[in-house]
Amino acid sequence: MFLLDSEDRLSYVTDSLAGWLAAGRNELTGAPLTELVVERDRRRVETALAAVRDGGPRASRECVCRLATDDGPRQVAVEFVSLSDQFADVLGTVRSGGDQRAQAELATARDRFGSLFDLIPDAVVEIEFVDVGPVVRSVNRAFEDVFGYDAATVVDEPLNDFVVPPGQDGEADEFDQRTAEGKVNYAVVVRQTAEGRREFLYRGIPYDRGEAGQYAFAIYSDITEQQRARERLQVLQRVMRHNMRNELTVLQGTAATIRDHSDDPVVRKAAGHALSSAESLATLSRKAQTAANVLDEPRDGAVVDAATQARAVADRYRSRRPAGTIETDLPESLPVTVGPPLARALDNLVENALTHAGDEPTILVSGERRPDSNHPATEATISVVDDGDGIPATERATIFEDEDPTKLEHGSGLGLWLVKWIVESAGGRLDYDRRDGMTVVTMWLPAATDRTAVPADD
Repeated sequence: MFLLDSEDRLSYVTDSLAGWLAAGRNELTGAPLTELVVERDRRRVETALAAVRDGGPRASRECVCRLATDDGPRQVAVEFVSLSDQFADVLGTVRSGGDQRAQAELATARDRFGSLFDLIPDAVVEIEFVDVGPVVRSVNRAFEDVFGYDAATVVDEPLNDFVVPPGQDGEADEFDQRTAEGKVNYAVVVRQTAEGRREFLYRGIPYDRGEAGQYAFAIYSDITEQQRARERLQVLQRVMRHNMRNELTVLQGTAATIRDHSDDPVVRKAAGHALSSAESLATLSRKAQTAANVLDEPRDGAVVDAATQARAVADRYRSRRPAGTIETDLPESLPVTVGPPLARALDNLVENALTHAGDEPTILVSGERRPDSNHPATEATISVVDDGDGIPATERATIFEDEDPTKLEHGSGLGLWLVKWIVESAGGRLDYDRRDGMTVVTMWLPAATDRTAVPADD
């Protein structure tokens, strides 16, 4: 064991270390530590020391290096610990022998974790649970920036005193209790920051250091802007839906009355156009609300049988469009992890095919389990093929080619947007192809495996 002064010179050396180095304590006192390290390893030691001195009190870092001895270079693991802000001394311990490869791997892992801890953009704080609750042991730079406290201010102090706003103590205590019991926390919380109250996605991740006690990492991802945008959208959606429904009801009633009671054919025709437009707008409003409802449903990765649902959708549209031909080419079963929204996606795909395929459409709904390039036999496909003229270029560009969605005209393609959102939220993708005069829209979906969740109710 040894102590280093502010210039990284040895100010104290134990007898055991001096004997191991075959040197006297007086001879070692005052010598730069790097003089004991072989030249090729000195940069590694200097980097570790700099990290400890910059890290504040109790910061630690370990590195593997070789020390020069009478018997030649000997590989050791040296751990540096910063004692306090009041003293510039750094405590060092030297370990030799044992599995040097394992020590080197451990040191490398610690260095990597240290880099991740320092560079991750989210605020991270390491805490220890003591009698008074969670006490800060270390913080990263992002924590200092977000919450406005440097490490020297908060280390060894109760975390909640700095970040929990008034009125949130009970909730914070519940999370602390769970984490202290070794349970992971995952929640949206409000915390006091340098810019006032902000909303965070909070993750409390416990870990046990044995006799050293119960520790945890608290990770805070700022989601304030996302939450505010979501709230504004919900309010505007409710207001628009309510007002639009009421105004459209009046408009439809007025247009129908004029059409049915006017003797002027020009007026009747104009009223019919107005009524048709109002009904189209009402249909669009209902579709938008359906999309909002479906997308707000929680995603649980439940298993559903895509083949069974596809057959049911095909049967339903056969009865609605008897002039058309709707065929299926599906396996007996095709379990996928999409959940209940899959039925809505299938419905919209078939409806879209009918919309673009003319008065006597020919439609094929097919499905199969396919391997992909990286995960054999872990994807399933459902394709809807029709003999229509294809999806208009404006819709196709925004939905399948990632062009600016503001180019979408008249609300067209909303059903396909819903399909895209459902598929992508389940971890799949939506493809479009035009071949041999046929339009092919394919949903690539994650296939269920033996490790998949419990099946959902169809």
